[in-house]
Amino acid sequence: METDKTRSDLELDRVLLALAERTQTPMGQTRAREQDFSTSFDEVAARRRRAIEACNLHDAGEPLPVHGTAPLGDSLKRVGAGGALGS
Repeated sequence: METDKTRSDLELDRVLLALAERTQTPMGQTRAREQDFSTSFDEVAARRRRAIEACNLHDAGEPLPVHGTAPLGDSLKRVGAGGALGS
């Protein structure tokens, strides 16, 4: 479990701020700042797989297409509440 000392020792807040500054979208910035310690081996493994996949795509010249995407926050909230997406 995360402790304040561990968070401080690892300078997690500074790392997350630096990560947020490097994202391409407002949603990415929010998600980066909200990252927390993984609490299980499975969670760490899943995060690691996603990071490796993103790196491999980038290295192969096929980075994730994030430029020009519309913010999804409001749409996701509507869908989550059982609403419909507009066109």
